[in-house]
Amino acid sequence: MGKEARGANASTLNQTTELAAINTDIRQIKVLVKQADDAIIKAVSDGDMTAEDATRLDNLLAQSATNLTPMGLTQSVAHLAEACAIFD
Repeated sequence: MGKEARGANASTLNQTTELAAINTDIRQIKVLVKQADDAIIKAVSDGDMTAEDATRLDNLLAQSATNLTPMGLTQSVAHLAEACAIFD
C-alpha cells in the first residue's frame, strides 16, 4: 500500500475506536516519507529528477509530515496526493 492509500485509509478510521491502527499507519507513512526523501536525493544525483521537481516534492512531503497526526491526516493525505500527482 502506498503512502497516499495508507494515509487515505487512516483518515477514514474512527479515531476513538481505531487509534492503534491510525498510529500504526502514521508510523508507516513516516517510514515511507523518509524513504522518499532518500530516493529524491539519489534521483537528482543520478539525473533522473530535476532540482525543481525535487524541491517541490520535498516541500510537499515536509508539509505532509507536519500533519502526520490523527487529527491532521486529511491535510497530510492532500499533500501526499499532490506529491504523487507529480509523477502522473
